Amino acid sequence: MTESVVFEFIGGPHDGWIVEETTGGPAFTTADGLLRHSEGGKVGAEIWLPTAYALEMLQTHSVDTIEEMSQYGYRFPGHTYQITVRCRRGEATIIRARHIGARE
Repeated sequence: MTESVVFEFIGGPHDGWIVEETTGGPAFTTADGLLRHSEGGKVGAEIWLPTAYALEMLQTHSVDTIEEMSQYGYRFPGHTYQITVRCRRGEATIIRARHIGARE
C-alpha cells in the first residue's frame, strides 16, 4: 500500500531539508529508507544522517578503501535527529525530526 509521507528536518546541517515522497511503491525511495531507520517514523525514534562530506566519501570510494581508512582511524561523521512529531495532514503523514547532536 502506498502512502504520501513528508519528513521535515529542523536544526543541524540538514535544517530545512524536506523529503516529500510516496512510500511503499515498487521503487525504494528516500522516504522508505527514513521510515525503515526510524521505526516507521515513531515519535522518539532517532535517525542518523551522514554529513555531506561523509556521504560524498562513501559514494566515491570503494568498500576496501573505506575499510582501510577506518582501520587508520578515519571516521565518517554524521548527525542524529529525533522524531518529535508524527501527524496526518490531509492525505499525507507529516514527520518532523529535530537535530539532537553530532555522532559518528
